[in-house]
Amino acid sequence: MIFIALGGNLDGVHGSVIAGFRQALSSLADKGIVPVRSSHIYKSAPVGPPQPDYHNAVIRVRTCLAPEAVLQKMHDVEHELGRYRREKWGPRTLDLDLIDYHGRSLEQKLIIPHPRLADRAFVLFPLRDVCPGWRHPLTGQTVDQLLQRLPASAKMSILQQNQRIPLAK
Repeated sequence: MIFIALGGNLDGVHGSVIAGFRQALSSLADKGIVPVRSSHIYKSAPVGPPQPDYHNAVIRVRTCLAPEAVLQKMHDVEHELGRYRREKWGPRTLDLDLIDYHGRSLEQKLIIPHPRLADRAFVLFPLRDVCPGWRHPLTGQTVDQLLQRLPASAKMSILQQNQRIPLAK
């Protein structure tokens, strides 16, 4: 299974962050990365400089493309939707991260699984929506085990601010 995380906290060329997510799914599908299942949308506090709260989600996709090609297509979609990389952890219209690619481990230009995946409640909660039995390809830990080891403050900020909204029907 292949999983992509979506995040954003600025309105973009297609309107709201949520509208941008919907357009991203359509653009990915046009490029041969077909969404199969989507999580609810979660709201989380930003990491980095002061900025608006983020919306986050995870999608499961299917594709015949190699991981490096998937990454390039994801960058193309980010650019199409108005993403410009100006500052590390700065505000953005859309951020797409390749979280897992069929349980493979890569450490070249592209690092899979995503290196900070296990530390991010805003990725783990939506990942659990999409695949409750998912296991980290390197540690073998389940998504629930990864969530349990996070500090309560990391989880509470998402749970208290979150109203789960279906990403796609």
